[in-house]
This record gives sequence, C-alpha cells and structure tokens, in this order.
Amino acid sequence: DDGLNVVGASVCYETAATNNGGTGDTGAISDEECGLKIGLLVDRSNSISVTEGTKIKNAAKGFVDALNGTPSQISVAQFRKTATQTLGLTSLQNPEGATSVKNTIDAYTFGTSDSSGSTNWEAAFYSQQAVNASIVVILTDGNPTKRGIDGSGGTGYDDAGGYNIEAGIARANELKALGKRVIAVGIGDDLSVNNLIAVSGNIANEDYFTTSFDALGAKLSALATQLCLEDIEEVIVTPVIDISISSFVGSLYELQSAQLTVNVTNPSEAT
Repeated sequence: DDGLNVVGASVCYETAATNNGGTGDTGAISDEECGLKIGLLVDRSNSISVTEGTKIKNAAKGFVDALNGTPSQISVAQFRKTATQTLGLTSLQNPEGATSVKNTIDAYTFGTSDSSGSTNWEAAFYSQQAVNASIVVILTDGNPTKRGIDGSGGTGYDDAGGYNIEAGIARANELKALGKRVIAVGIGDDLSVNNLIAVSGNIANEDYFTTSFDALGAKLSALATQLCLEDIEEVIVTPVIDISISSFVGSLYELQSAQLTVNVTNPSEAT
C-alpha cells in the first residue's frame, strides 16, 4: 500500500491503486477515473461555411465520444453577436447523456450571412459564469468583432482599437478568478494567436491550440485524452489530509483512543 495512515492525525496519499478499486492497475484509464466538468463554446459566426461547420460539429461530437462512459459532464453554448447557453452540464456516464450533448451540437446551423453573425468573445465567456464547469473550451475561427453582452459594441467586422479583445480578456479573467481554466482552440488562419494566448495562457498545446478545420477532430480527441490524464494525475498526487483529535479526558497524560498506525511493506514491522 502506497498510503500513509495515521489515526488521530492522518495523511493518506491516494494512488492509482486506491483509485482503481485497490487493484494496483496503473495501465489503461478506466471509465471511472476521469471526471471532468467542461463548458464547450462553439463559434457560429458568418465566416464559417456549411462545410466548415459540419467539420466543427463532427469534431465536437468526437470530443464527446472520447469522454463517453466517464463521470465527465459537458455543457454546450453557441456564440455569434451574442451567446446562448444551449445545454447545461450533462453527464456522459450513460449513453443517453452523451446522445443529448451530441444532438445539441448537431442542431447548430452554419453558413449564415445575417447581421447577427459577428464574433463576440466577451458574450461567449460571460455565458459561462453561471455554469458550474471547471474547464471552458472555446472553439473559434476568428478574432472578436463585437463586444458587450448584447453585442452592441464594435463594428462587427474588425477590432481596430483592440476594444473587443480587451473585453473578451476581461471576461476570460473573470472565469479564471472563479477557478475555471480557459482553453482556446483557434481554427483556420484568420485569427491572431496572440488573442488566443491573451484569453487562455501562453503555453501552446496546453492553454491554447491552433488547427485546421480538417485536423480539428483529431486535435479535440487528443485534448480529451490529455485532460483526462491531467485529471487522474491530480487525483494520484494530491494528498488527502484528515486530522482529528480524540477526546481529551483527565490529565494531560491521558489521551483516549490514541493510535498511531504506519503501513509498511512488512506488516510485522507495523507499530
């Protein structure tokens, strides 16, 4: 056993063995070991064609499939000039939940050319404040051209003064202040990597990702696996500390129920 237990004052380190029903198997990741809460933000701006939109939907559904059967939960929101939370956090531990998330994604339409088809990162990030997700993943093909929760700020076609990205950064930082991690996935060649970095972090392939529409599916599937491994490693190395003091009765020399148990390789050496 890799744990150290001290009854009275105890420190227990959870390991792969304790996390896998005590089997000690540290090989393949079991369905029960990865429990993520992800808020997925999908760009539906005018710049995304029907064909490109289909690739986004297929990639996003592949992301769901990669987590299917785990205790993970995913919510889905779409953004254009404004943002809409389409589906709240939904468990993927059963097939019905995964199907619900994928059906939500499949219902999104692309290839639009209307006045509401701009890109508003501020509204997108703001929509995640009320979602109990620990990770927010934004999929976008372009720089923000609008700002304001109602999309009233900005021209809708550029960001000459940088006000739109500044608004997006502010909302992303609010999510981080709430303890949420922001991951930005830039699709195609029409957006600034610096903008992705500004809302997420400066580590490539961890805080932000860049990809093509064709390669998006493989990128998101790999991201799902990466996030699961990080989640499991965090559980493995995080110490669970439990300190308790038995009732103190009588004099200072009498401490009832005092025990000290140390797990070692040879049980005969335990005291």
